[in-house]
Amino acid sequence: MELSFTTRDHSQDMFPFDGPGKTLAHAFPPGRGLGGDIHFEDEEMWRVNSPVGTDLLFVAVHEIGHALGLSHSSEKGAVMQPFYPGYQPNLQLNEDDILGIQSLYGTKNSLNMETTTTTTTSKCKW
Repeated sequence: MELSFTTRDHSQDMFPFDGPGKTLAHAFPPGRGLGGDIHFEDEEMWRVNSPVGTDLLFVAVHEIGHALGLSHSSEKGAVMQPFYPGYQPNLQLNEDDILGIQSLYGTKNSLNMETTTTTTTSKCKW
């Protein structure tokens, strides 16, 4: 999974950004190549814990959902709804978000809870 902040035509992904206030970000479902990658529109006014600008936390959680394989939800209040609702001071996953990810990866009780250690190199472009 690679996260990047970029502008307009980028990374040859065929989904150019359109400038501030429109498309905020996009992500690719799991798979080869760009699979799991998330691109944020660098021309947005990103903010954390502020009702002014675009809430980076909300958009990141939504795009991580796509990177993990979730589609948009029609459920009001779901993080995976297809539109940006604005700043959410107490961001929480909706039951639909939770059920969606559990349908793909199982529940905590159904997972094999063996401990493993993995070392990775991050390519975040913050």
